[in-house]
Amino acid sequence: MQSEDEKKKMIDVYGIENFELISILQTFSDHSKKQLLLKNKYNLDKYQVITLLQSFNVTEIAKLIKEEPFFFKEHDIKIYKLAETLSKEKQLEFIELLEETGLEMSQKRMIMPYLNEEIKDILRDKDIPQEYKTALSFKPIEKVSPTSYNKIEIDLSKAPEEYIGLDEILYINPQRINSKDIPKLKKVLELCPRVKLGDDMEIGTSTVQEYIEGEEWITSVLDKVNPEWTDLQKLAYIDNAIGKKVSYSPDFDTERFSHADSRILWRIISTGYGVCNRNS
Repeated sequence: MQSEDEKKKMIDVYGIENFELISILQTFSDHSKKQLLLKNKYNLDKYQVITLLQSFNVTEIAKLIKEEPFFFKEHDIKIYKLAETLSKEKQLEFIELLEETGLEMSQKRMIMPYLNEEIKDILRDKDIPQEYKTALSFKPIEKVSPTSYNKIEIDLSKAPEEYIGLDEILYINPQRINSKDIPKLKKVLELCPRVKLGDDMEIGTSTVQEYIEGEEWITSVLDKVNPEWTDLQKLAYIDNAIGKKVSYSPDFDTERFSHADSRILWRIISTGYGVCNRNS
């Protein structure tokens, strides 16, 4: 069997890359792998790093998270994403060591939705913090889109407090929320001020502040729609308001284009048609 030094020489001589390189590095001791990662000797990308981390003993993963937090930031590796890639056995062991990682509660809660369902069932019967248990009930959505993929879709039948700390992984589409649930939505937004909101256009996301400003502008426009007008007059008024507010051609997707304005466009059009239907 080749020693680690012999394997390193082989890598250097033959210039081995990609999966073959990771396969060789996975055979090294955790100590050696840790040193190689921290020095970034082989210039591994984010996904190669995650693959190599999967081969670590869970105790070493927990220690690395606590001792080298900037390593994960530097490689843009989310701990909940790393946990998702671990085997079921390692996931369970990782949760048992979670208090030793030094992670904030929000970071620990974000791990729970991404665990294997069998592990979730086991954890529900264990003596773990209630904040963990509430997060276990969430499940990533499978829809593939720029704004929603692998995030947690909001369920306003749950208490808004259950979403505290989940801003980063939470998906909210206001266009799919019943008007009677808007007060609950606003409460969630108060508790999760860093959440991003999407819409049916799937162009991008809005901040909470952009959403609030957009809704206020929509309301200000619709409040001026005269119910006595014809549908054509209502739509002409709304179209004129949109034209003054939104620049969407020919500078789409440039620094002049506002994705927040694009969502206002969609909301005002859909809401405007609703006004016509209600008042005609």
